[in-house]
Amino acid sequence: MREAREVFRCAGSLWFAFLLSTVAVPSASAQAGSTCDLVPLAVRPDPGPEFVVGCTEYVLKYGGGAGTQGSYGSLDLPDCADDPCGSGGATRYRCDLVNGYPCCVDSGQCIPSAAGNLVGPTAQSIAYRFAADTDSREGICFAQYNGNGRRIITVLMTGPPQAGGASPCYVVLRYGQFFLTRIPGAGNESFIFANFLGCTSATPTPAHVPAWGEIKVLYR
Repeated sequence: MREAREVFRCAGSLWFAFLLSTVAVPSASAQAGSTCDLVPLAVRPDPGPEFVVGCTEYVLKYGGGAGTQGSYGSLDLPDCADDPCGSGGATRYRCDLVNGYPCCVDSGQCIPSAAGNLVGPTAQSIAYRFAADTDSREGICFAQYNGNGRRIITVLMTGPPQAGGASPCYVVLRYGQFFLTRIPGAGNESFIFANFLGCTSATPTPAHVPAWGEIKVLYR
């Protein structure tokens, strides 16, 4: 695990690291009155050995034929009593990808991969986020963005999928912020691309902080 965490250290500009330094990685399954606003995706630094803040497009979800061990980067997050999206399946995946999963997951927890490529729910959810944003231009970098934050998401940064059980699972290392750059296509083109904005914390910590209100200010 130590080696994996070294791979996922947050590279990028010092000013962004400083701004995010007050936000801790949540590490409780669910806490009343708080939300983690996660999307059901596992992300590793593709391309590159580590994430770098800037205009590089990273893959958050893969299209058909490009996954690993039958997994494409989409997750089946644990059931959460505070989640209005319900329990499991493509409907909840679509809903959580649009609205954010309100509960938190621990670093070190292995989250199961969602079944299938979920092409339709992925395209519909990301298209909805673009439509709800005041800056819906595709193909721009975060540096050119002037929207209301609907294209900014909190993602689980993980290791590679681990075999075991009914489906592969992804070990959570920390949370990261990403900016959606394009609407996914269909079939083999069902990729989610995004710019990396920074980690919410340099290392996992058991402290929980209601982070969205603090982070939101940074994007204005």
